[in-house]
Amino acid sequence: MDYSNIKLLHMSCVVISVSLFGLRGGQAPWTDAWLAAKVLGLLAYIGLRMQALSAKTPAKRRPAYFAAALLSVTYIVGVALTRSPHWGLM
Repeated sequence: MDYSNIKLLHMSCVVISVSLFGLRGGQAPWTDAWLAAKVLGLLAYIGLRMQALSAKTPAKRRPAYFAAALLSVTYIVGVALTRSPHWGLM
């Protein structure tokens, strides 16, 4: 894949994401605990991913940030499937 295809894919995903958000009606995430958990998980993922890919992060720490970012995605998917911030385990 060349850069222009990747850029087109990225921009398309952004448009789809923003459009779906708009269709949802901008529901405040704090009205439902599971939705707030997804938003917080997303913020954690973004921060962890940035650390994992940053040139400023020491090479020996990058795998830990990478693994934590993947775990946060797993958490987000679990919350989305169960609609429970604790996956229905409590």
